[in-house]
Amino acid sequence: MTSNRMARDGREPVSALPDGTYIALAARVRLNKGGRTGAMLMRARMLSELGGRRSLVATYDDYPDYAEVRRTLFEQGKLHDPADFVNLFEFYRDRAPADLGTGSKRLPRVPGTTTRDEPGPDGAPARRHHVDAAGSIVVTDHLRPDGSVFMRAPLEDGTTPFTLVDHRERVVRTWRHRRSMVRTWLTDLVPTGEVFVVTDSRYTGSLLMRLRSSRFRVLEVVHNPHTTPDYRWDRPVLETFRRVFDHIDRLDGLVLLTDRHRQDVAWRFGPTNNLFTVPNPVIPVESPGLAERDRAEFVVLARLERQKRVGHALRAFAVARRSVPEARLSVYGDGRQREHLEGLARQLDVSDHVTFYGYDPRAREKLRSATALMVTSSHEGFPLGTLEAMSSGCPVLGYDVKYGMREQITDGVTGFLVDEGDFHRLAARMVEMANDPALVEKMGVAARHRADEHSPEQIFPRWVDVLARVHEQAGSRTKLVGSKLVRASLGRSRLPWSSGLPFQATVSLLGKGPRPGPQSVSASLDLIVDETAEVVSTPLKVARRSGALRLSGHVPASALAPVADAAGSARLVVVWQNTSREFHLASGRLAELKR
Repeated sequence: MTSNRMARDGREPVSALPDGTYIALAARVRLNKGGRTGAMLMRARMLSELGGRRSLVATYDDYPDYAEVRRTLFEQGKLHDPADFVNLFEFYRDRAPADLGTGSKRLPRVPGTTTRDEPGPDGAPARRHHVDAAGSIVVTDHLRPDGSVFMRAPLEDGTTPFTLVDHRERVVRTWRHRRSMVRTWLTDLVPTGEVFVVTDSRYTGSLLMRLRSSRFRVLEVVHNPHTTPDYRWDRPVLETFRRVFDHIDRLDGLVLLTDRHRQDVAWRFGPTNNLFTVPNPVIPVESPGLAERDRAEFVVLARLERQKRVGHALRAFAVARRSVPEARLSVYGDGRQREHLEGLARQLDVSDHVTFYGYDPRAREKLRSATALMVTSSHEGFPLGTLEAMSSGCPVLGYDVKYGMREQITDGVTGFLVDEGDFHRLAARMVEMANDPALVEKMGVAARHRADEHSPEQIFPRWVDVLARVHEQAGSRTKLVGSKLVRASLGRSRLPWSSGLPFQATVSLLGKGPRPGPQSVSASLDLIVDETAEVVSTPLKVARRSGALRLSGHVPASALAPVADAAGSARLVVVWQNTSREFHLASGRLAELKR
């Protein structure tokens, strides 16, 4: 990456991946998963192969056959080295006695239970379940190859402690919750040096927020919209995301896949310096033009779950077949809705022309000959499947939903986008593509070129930039414990609104970090339209006087005019590095706001 290249968010890029260990942390990894898992594995491989750093994929569930997962991923080229894949239970199972430590108290009995051994992949006992009189498992002992217990785990987190046991079956230590055990494991796994932990899971991200070691940098990658439908920035945050978004300031980095998503997060939580944008990469397909492209062959490549709305693809296909009777639809993927979708195909009288293949690791090969990939999701992040299709020279036909579809697909150039939910328009585009092979071929070439812009070699410098900034900013992070709007003056001028909207304020910030001032604080005056949530944001001048921050600025008349008659509100947003505070100022007709 050249020194004069500007980062996408406007900050100067950096050129070197920091020294340290990089960990892609997930609760679990399974072979039949794509999407987020594929993106995580590709990122870990990039950091190793292109960055030259130790890059691990780490899981913390008790899956018994990670040896097979590790072997298969390496054979598929998704791991740089089998040793790069580590697991918490395997780590403590295989740890040498000198490293594990020695306990003093024996592992207690589990009264009122009998035991039942469960074999591992090699046939030897791997788990010993303690079962009560009703036949329910109370706790499980995990066994070493020699038959000794190395870990006792509860069936449900928080009921009884996780217990680490030495080779004489004496208790080395206990953890009340899995999250505490994972945090300890990470420090045991990498005992020295700086560690960058990147997770693609909102649960794992919240688990890491209380990682107290100053050596660790924690980043969360967000793959889906974080608000409720219709996914506007001002809608309520989804309950599953609240643990992360309520404490963004605790993260070293929150990575979004598109600039639009990052902007929506910034509108809601402040444009803090720990927000970044890095899209998913895709490994280019070699010689995509060798396969002959089938006419009227459409493909769905998705989990058969509610989010993917494969029923919309079936309905669009049924409409399209009225004009193109020879059309076919191939559905790759599995999930809880498969039976329902197969029934819907029969109901629509297209079951003889639709094939459900289930999960197939070779599904990507079909994209090399298909007319188009169909994407009918209610929401996305930056879908990897569409990039894979485009890399194969396959145009994409889908809904323009948040996020990523608009960023990947140029309507009429690399595929077609239609309004969300309009499956009749989707059907019309299917007919158009089926009847115009030359158009499909032209779109396929353009799609391939667009996918090349997201190769690992193109995306890796973006990750270098993010991780280097996280490293640089570690020493200047802030913890805001108090804030006060001392005074504010909005719209207090004898000039008419056509001259703009003047603003002045005094704010005090209390907390830990670099002294609040022009070098460490930014601020904006935001006008928000109630009906559309449009934001007119004006940067403010920041000065430090008498121990407080003096903020001043002026919304230009040209910015105010388009929203002058709209009902809305004004707010002050103050950002101190990784923390921010919002102050409500006034509500009403925007041109007449005063305080």
